[in-house]
Amino acid sequence: MTTGHGAATDVPPGYRRTEIGVIPEDWRVERLGDFCETYSGGTPSTSYSEYYGGQIPWITSSDLNAGRIRDVPGRITKLGLVHSAAKMIKPGAVLIALYGATAGVAAITEIAAAINQAVLAIVPKSANNEYLFQYLLYKKRDIVETYTQGGQPNLSGEILRSLLIATPQPDEQRAIAEVLSDVDELIEALDKLIAKKRAIKQAAMQQLLTGKTRLPGFSGKWETKR
Repeated sequence: MTTGHGAATDVPPGYRRTEIGVIPEDWRVERLGDFCETYSGGTPSTSYSEYYGGQIPWITSSDLNAGRIRDVPGRITKLGLVHSAAKMIKPGAVLIALYGATAGVAAITEIAAAINQAVLAIVPKSANNEYLFQYLLYKKRDIVETYTQGGQPNLSGEILRSLLIATPQPDEQRAIAEVLSDVDELIEALDKLIAKKRAIKQAAMQQLLTGKTRLPGFSGKWETKR
């Protein structure tokens, strides 16, 4: 049987047990809504063509799969923005998808844009936005499993504002964010290299498997067989 004394030994020196687990003693546990401003957007009426095709990037929940948003295909006009619930966000805003297959997916925008109703913008007032972005990426599975049910998972601004977040001191937040964003940059570079190698292989297959290019030491006619 585990005793109270034994349970205490589970917490290393310099740490403490909280409602979200064991964290360093100098870290705080805060509700997201207590240190962030949050809001979602809307969709201009599709009955008016003049609301679309303008110069304002328009972020929908599917765009959040990119992780870091540098551009999106959607565009709305100033008229569409004015005559809808779509809202503008500034670069650095943390975004999280509220509905459907992408519910819980987090992203951070590097562009000013408008968002629709399926995207919640999170603007930290007293936290590092990159740290918060990485934290939500880390907690995505827990958020979805805890707060959504059924085949069409749905979150809400109220649910997300109630999330408990472990927050180190500002300097440590920045340090953690820098390390993790550096890893993201490395992964992105590797993904680009892999895509380049795949394209090279595809070109080689086209040449070698059709006989347009012959390997050294091979000549003569090919035969076609069943």
